[in-house]
Amino acid sequence: MTRIRNWGALVAAIGLLASVGCEGSSPPPVSSSNETVTVKGKVSLKGKPLTSGKIQFDATNINRRDAPVGTFEIGKDGTYSGTTLIGENYVSVSGPAIGQGDLSMNRKEVKLTAGENTVDIDL
Repeated sequence: MTRIRNWGALVAAIGLLASVGCEGSSPPPVSSSNETVTVKGKVSLKGKPLTSGKIQFDATNINRRDAPVGTFEIGKDGTYSGTTLIGENYVSVSGPAIGQGDLSMNRKEVKLTAGENTVDIDL
């Protein structure tokens, strides 16, 4: 009888732990807004401004599967500007000075808010 009671307690404890673990497993909230915002900034590589290339702001997510990707030219002084969607954006930089090594180092997530946003990137 004690053995059955111990098994029952063990099964109940596992069920409780599983239900608590599932509570926090929902995906984080992501933006579904189509509101555009202005973004500007400076792109540098190891502290020195890039003199050419492109910077992309990718606002696609599960709620915005067809969101446009904002692609902006990097000027000779390393600056860029343009518009993209409010909320979470993945930023990546391409150009002749960017190596093809670890591309994960060249992808950063930023959260843009209403109004003008300044996002400086140093690779």
